[in-house]
Amino acid sequence: MVQASDPGTILPFEVPVAVAPRVGHGRRRKGALLLARPHWNKTKGSLVLAPPYPTGGVNGDHLMYLWRADGVAYAVSLHAWLPLQEATATLRAVVESIRRWPRLSKASGVPSAWESGAHWW
Repeated sequence: MVQASDPGTILPFEVPVAVAPRVGHGRRRKGALLLARPHWNKTKGSLVLAPPYPTGGVNGDHLMYLWRADGVAYAVSLHAWLPLQEATATLRAVVESIRRWPRLSKASGVPSAWESGAHWW
């Protein structure tokens, strides 16, 4: 899933500011876990494991790469699986396959590349 939004509205949950020391397998999580702050596709972002549904919303149990650019919050996510290193490698490949980030149109809030019919993947 790819999302772009105002920074305050992209996620229905809070992202911790400190990296989680370890993800316990089989433990019930109530909130998001900040796993790392990687630099993928020339962009510094946050690698987050979203909380389960319903707290995580449509991103429940997703592994997410979050970043901001030009006042817009972006997220690329996929459903997480174990081993988490595989899911992380897959998410990184998706993020790094993006040639350029879309820019939101001020008028419609829709990425301007979509309005023009250009592809940004």
